Amino acid sequence: MRRTPWPVLVAAALLLALGLLTAGCEADEPEEPADAEESADAEDPEDTEVEDDEVAEDPGAAPDWAREARIYHVFTDRFRDGDPATNVDVDPAADGTFDEALRDWMGGDLAGVLEGLDHIEEAGFDTIWLGPVTDNAYSHGYHAIDYLGVDENFGDLETLRELVAEAHDRDMRLVYDLVPNHTSDQHPWFQDVLEQCEDSEHYDWYGFDTCDAAAGEYEYDAFYGIDELPELDLDHPPARDYFLETVVPFYLSDEEVEVDGETVEGLDMDGFRLDHANGPSLDFWAEFTEAAEAADPEAFLFGEIWDDDDHDPIVRYGEQLHGAVDFPLYSAFDTSVGGIGGLDRIDAAVQDRLEAFDERLVAPTFLDNHDVERFVYSAGDDDEARQRLLVALTTQYALPDPPIVYYGTEVAMSQTGSGPLPDELGWSDRWYREPFPWTDDLPGGEADWEHAEAVEGWERQEPDLDVLDHVAELGEIRAEQPALTHGDYEGLIAESELLAFERHDGDQRVLALVHDDDEAAEVALGDLYDEVGDEVVLTDLLTGEEHEAADGEPVIALDPLDAALLEIEGELPDA
Repeated sequence: MRRTPWPVLVAAALLLALGLLTAGCEADEPEEPADAEESADAEDPEDTEVEDDEVAEDPGAAPDWAREARIYHVFTDRFRDGDPATNVDVDPAADGTFDEALRDWMGGDLAGVLEGLDHIEEAGFDTIWLGPVTDNAYSHGYHAIDYLGVDENFGDLETLRELVAEAHDRDMRLVYDLVPNHTSDQHPWFQDVLEQCEDSEHYDWYGFDTCDAAAGEYEYDAFYGIDELPELDLDHPPARDYFLETVVPFYLSDEEVEVDGETVEGLDMDGFRLDHANGPSLDFWAEFTEAAEAADPEAFLFGEIWDDDDHDPIVRYGEQLHGAVDFPLYSAFDTSVGGIGGLDRIDAAVQDRLEAFDERLVAPTFLDNHDVERFVYSAGDDDEARQRLLVALTTQYALPDPPIVYYGTEVAMSQTGSGPLPDELGWSDRWYREPFPWTDDLPGGEADWEHAEAVEGWERQEPDLDVLDHVAELGEIRAEQPALTHGDYEGLIAESELLAFERHDGDQRVLALVHDDDEAAEVALGDLYDEVGDEVVLTDLLTGEEHEAADGEPVIALDPLDAALLEIEGELPDA
């Protein structure tokens, strides 16, 4: 089964789930949105002044640690239920089937993330991308009702502080998923506007065309036309100042900050993944980055700018931050190692990314996430699909930019279904967000899922421990090989069935070979380089096997669906 193209998926989900074509209707009960792409033009607001000594040495450049990061994406409500007392809105009686239950709160919480740190660490990750946990209208966290609190279904602020501190004690970093483009229609700011219209101090924080409280008639800018997600006007100075002067330091500072007239300790997080970053203006993001670097000069800021084919819009916004997630490379993986097109698409996407991005910027890579089908499911959900996942992960870890692994992908997690419900309520993305299959074979042991286990249709998957071991080994290799984190990329062969590229940093060189064909193959080093000396030795970083020059030409054997990472020792001409 293949992924539906993103624009089609969005349009179908919105039409089925909401029956909306435009914004501007009366505020209704919340419904699940689909993410979407939208841009916003804005006027230039007043500049935010930042002391020179508070800014990173190279403002706008990604911190060095970000280039070396191995990022694990936690979708909080579906990762692990660590504290049943927080299951405030978990209601198995309300849903008769697992498909229905997936649209509801499942019980994952911050206590569960704490319990899962051993697993995350042993799988080789040193950075956590934590999904939104603020007071929220939905389990996914992207409908903010309060930017500074923690939803009771996730725990409390003290547990969040404990998670950050524990991650730091393990030399791990934590990056928070922030959603500044829009709020929930249940946010007190928006509710106050609905009651008072122009008399509300937050009226200009949103983009209202019509506001008649007496008649109950409202028209306003909304994220992708979804009424329950009114967009903020972040070029309105008070709204902008709130994020720059309150939200940013609250999350990033390790010192006391002022929040709503009170002095509190900052959360000391290590950066932001910024949802729908192409919504707010470029000017907003420029000042946001200044404020973030003032709060923490080592903060890492990367945006979500969704475009499957073109790096240009990603670069346009990413340059105002420290970078952006690489969607074109995701698309290339989906259509190449995923089983549709050729491996040459990966090289083309990497070359395009390197040409488009400023060298100071970072474009984290991913194979799947909370908005697209699971890689294993999309690739066929069989043994071959799991082998394709191994090849894709090996390739991902060998490429420039930090890898992101979505929770469960490290154990070859799949999904139980796809497409809208028979009642046409939509919400296809619920299947991309199923409960993590904790078993006693994993650090932390089996975890109960009160909701999933109480309804019909959920079967706990068996985690693939071979894939998990492979991910951990790839993490070790990437940590030990500077060529893979800071080295240059040189494409050697980019064919439909064979991809070869080198990563080199000074004298350290790593050769990557990726093969996808029905037949096994042999790759001679002489096919890649003009001259090969007798002293050349290739060491397979995954198996330890050494390939020495024979008649000046080491030969590497590859299985029909295979990938190899080879450290080069000895003299070879530059690639």
